[in-house]
Amino acid sequence: VLPETYAPDLPILLDGERVARTNASGVAHFVTYGAPGTEYVVEIETRALSRLLPRSPTRLIALPDADEIFVINQAFELEKKPRRRGPRRARITKIE
Repeated sequence: VLPETYAPDLPILLDGERVARTNASGVAHFVTYGAPGTEYVVEIETRALSRLLPRSPTRLIALPDADEIFVINQAFELEKKPRRRGPRRARITKIE
């Protein structure tokens, strides 16, 4: 796995609906409103980048009784490409 990285231009989903995209620095902002205790699932959709780990991470947030700023700090790693193996050489183990 390659070093920790950020991910630009990823869709941010709120209960499955796209509400934002990450910018060139991997940051996204959005606003939502709801009654206190309302729960939302926030997902960073990574399907377009199959080597990005973790794959489409999600967080459950619940709205408090007052205005609140939620920060989701998600680091990503790039999965290594599988190595191609060439044909195996024949090995002689014993000659009599």
